[in-house]
Amino acid sequence: MDRRSRTIVLGTLASSLLMMLLVSAAPAFAVINEPHNADAMWIEPKDTVFYTNTTSVGFKFNVTVAMNFTGDTFAWQAVIYYNATQLNCTRVGATAPPTSEFMTGHSTTFTKAINPGAYPPVNGTLKSVLAAETMFAPDFAPGPHSGTLFWAEFQILLAPGAGQPLNSTFDISTEYALTDTYVWDPTGNSYTFTPSDGNFSFIPEFFGSLTLIIFLTSTLAAMIFSRNRISKNLK
Repeated sequence: MDRRSRTIVLGTLASSLLMMLLVSAAPAFAVINEPHNADAMWIEPKDTVFYTNTTSVGFKFNVTVAMNFTGDTFAWQAVIYYNATQLNCTRVGATAPPTSEFMTGHSTTFTKAINPGAYPPVNGTLKSVLAAETMFAPDFAPGPHSGTLFWAEFQILLAPGAGQPLNSTFDISTEYALTDTYVWDPTGNSYTFTPSDGNFSFIPEFFGSLTLIIFLTSTLAAMIFSRNRISKNLK
């Protein structure tokens, strides 16, 4: 490989490394980045992944609940269950205060609660965070319509063991979570919709380094292969 080719390869690898580090450290924000087909409610980002070499216990991050509905909406409520041995919910809020983004431009009553008494821990491990919003009749949000509802801030409580990543779910889809999560039309009837959970992973440095090595090796091999093909075609 000549000097010019080595420079190109090294520059590409450095850019790829920087991009991976930036993406792994980026928090979630209260905007729709991962749209779903109606009728649906989901948590985004779908996957929240941190590595011990860039993130430590005590770090805080956000997840956002969003929805997309074809019909008219009068009220909604969502309850997220999370693993309280790994995470602690510290704050929760509307995405377009004083309302959700979904109900922007309307007068509403927005309520929120962390670990509400009406929704006790499940299996001694899962705690909950709740948010709900109701319009004032006869007002409603006409469909089809999509938008974010609320954000929840979580703090990492536990570090993974050597070679043992921590994994858990931001749950809005299982029976106990979905029972407390609903969307009403202007007549007070509940919609049937598809809920989608979010995932949390905290990965030891070794796993992150191994992933990076595999990525860089694959990138280098692909560039060398491509360069060899170009050289053969020019002969």
